[in-house]
Amino acid sequence: MPYYGFRFEKLVRDKVVPQTIAEGCRPHARTLAPDELLAALLAKLHEESDEVRQAVEAKDTTDLCKELADVMEVLLAIGALHSLDAAQIEAARLAKRDRKGGFDTATFVSQMDIPVGHEELPDFLGQPDKYPHIGQVD
Repeated sequence: MPYYGFRFEKLVRDKVVPQTIAEGCRPHARTLAPDELLAALLAKLHEESDEVRQAVEAKDTTDLCKELADVMEVLLAIGALHSLDAAQIEAARLAKRDRKGGFDTATFVSQMDIPVGHEELPDFLGQPDKYPHIGQVD
């Protein structure tokens, strides 16, 4: 039987290979080395984040729910690589939410004026790609 081959080059969930074989496909798969897995998970996080955006743009809440679940699965796998379990991640999320809040008020900051001598000023100055310095303001 002839086949069409497609470049895939991505991390897949554990059951995908046996399922596709059962469907008559021929996946060319291998197990990633530990030093390759983090990079593959980070690439997967980008892929899944793009799919979340697409579901939002399509106003498809069923698909959005599935894509958010995929993002969570990838985040948990990244955590597991660093010996963090779901309970630890959730505890950190809740602690940060308690300390800094969530995103419920939809507050967007376009500029932050930090006084000279403030303890966090060196952090902002040290990350010009993330926080471009626009000059001194009064």
